[in-house]
Order: sequence, then C-alpha cells, then structure tokens
Amino acid sequence: MIKPIIYIDTVIARDWTHNRDNYSRELLTEIKNKKLKCLISVFGLMELADIEQEGLFLNKKAFVEREDLDIIFSKRKRRDLNNQDLEKSSKYLEDFIEHYKNIIKIVDLNQDGWSLALNLGAESNLNATDVIHLATAWQNRCNLIITRDEFFIKEAEKILKNEKIWKSFKILNPKKALSFLRKIQTNQRWRST
Repeated sequence: MIKPIIYIDTVIARDWTHNRDNYSRELLTEIKNKKLKCLISVFGLMELADIEQEGLFLNKKAFVEREDLDIIFSKRKRRDLNNQDLEKSSKYLEDFIEHYKNIIKIVDLNQDGWSLALNLGAESNLNATDVIHLATAWQNRCNLIITRDEFFIKEAEKILKNEKIWKSFKILNPKKALSFLRKIQTNQRWRST
C-alpha cells in the first residue's frame, strides 16, 4: 500500500476548531502522530473563515440584537461584522493554520484542476463547493478524502468508481477513515510514493 495522501474537507477542520466530533479529532491526532501527508485547500480555508464569520453574524443578530430569524437569514450573505468580529474570525483561521502548519499542507488548483472541477460539476450531482474539494484532492494526487458530508461521499464515490480509480482513491467519513488507516498500517508497511 502506498502511504496515504489525505485531503480533509472543511468540516473536518471545523471539527477541530470547535472541539466537536471525536472521530475527526482522533483522526487529526492520528495524522499528526503518524506524520501522514495531509492537505487542505485554500478554498477550504476560505470556506472555514466564511462559516466562522457567518456564525458570528448569526449569533450577533439572534442573541444580541434579537432580530427575527427570517430577517437574519435574508441578511446573512450581506454580513455587517465590525472590526472586532473580523479580528475574531481572522484569529480563528490563524490559530488553525498555526496549530497544523507542520501537519497540513495548503494547496490550490491550477488551470487543469479548474477544468477538472468544471467537468466534474457538469457531469455529477455534486455542488460547486464539493466539486472544488474533489478536484483539488484529485489534482494533488491524494488517495483519501475525509469528510462527514454523506452526500459528498455517495456522489464522489460514484465518480471515482466510474473513473475506475476507486481502488486507489477513497472518500470516507472520519470513523471509517480511522479504521481504514489503522487496518492498512497494521497489515502492511507503508511504501514510498
């Protein structure tokens, strides 16, 4: 078995930052302790910051200003965060990057990767966000994507099987990924790529 190159979806990063989902946190610890190659995309980090800003906005409007939910949701893409909130969001992202700077490599798509994303998006049920994650992992030669998004798993699995690369490229939830990594590690020694 070739040593895995792991791509983590935004939700896995968010599990660490918000101290949620034990399997995700255990998985990131395993990646760190075993010094496994792990990637996240620039897009994933942008998404991480966007979700954090949206959370700050929703909390401010719902709990501080006590606005009605229908008004809050109609405004959520037009956030009006103050400098203090933006600094919190920036620190949140910096903390994640700093904590994992020697563990998770930040990658991006090149022109061929964007073409791949466009083709995957046009030929599948995946939304643009998931297509970008899949194309980034694919282009950067990952062989394991980890997410808790079951729809993403189901649809990406169809693509990978259709492309006849399912045996060498998996998409799993954190619990199955932990089991998979431990199984292949105990059954075989890692080979260099």
